[in-house]
Amino acid sequence: MALEYSVALRNARLLEIQTVIGSAGLLKIFSGAEPPNCGAPDPSGLLLAVNLPFPFITVNNGSTILQGNWNGNTIGVGTCQCFRMYDASNNCHVQGSIPNDMVVTPSASVVVGQPCQVVTFSVTAGNP
Repeated sequence: MALEYSVALRNARLLEIQTVIGSAGLLKIFSGAEPPNCGAPDPSGLLLAVNLPFPFITVNNGSTILQGNWNGNTIGVGTCQCFRMYDASNNCHVQGSIPNDMVVTPSASVVVGQPCQVVTFSVTAGNP
């Protein structure tokens, strides 16, 4: 029989994202392809860099709920492909694809100075 985790444990695991990234987290959105892992160099095409609010997530029933405003004006030109989340020491702790793990608007081509907003950041801690 496979392990089964309670909702409380799944929620606690998700809140570790916020604990590790901390109160001075940074989100970067790129036009380049998602790297193989968080230890790899950043992808090309930085489109947006946003200081995350704190708290930036809450959790419910084993899923994240975005908190605060995750928005800013773009600093590059391209199509949003992937994102990374960093702590105050610029260590990457979370990365994912757009639109699978994060939805932004606009998601098509952006130009410099265009407003860009994260609509959803979705992580689910399920049972194995």
